Amino acid sequence: MEPRLPDSRPWWNRDSHADRRPFLEGRGRIRDASRAWFRAQGFTEVECGALQVSPGNEAHLHGFRTDWVGENG
Repeated sequence: MEPRLPDSRPWWNRDSHADRRPFLEGRGRIRDASRAWFRAQGFTEVECGALQVSPGNEAHLHGFRTDWVGENG
């Protein structure tokens, strides 16, 4: 296996992401509109936890058992 040379380019470059910008802006407008609608309906936005396969690489973290129960029980 050939060693990989370090990439001398910066990790973010405006030109390399220019083609994605319209999509990201559109997605942001959709997100903002849906949040505004739910807020107008009296909903409160909360941050939901996400299950991960691994709790991370920290020595003091231990994953807990999780059982997935679908809508059909």
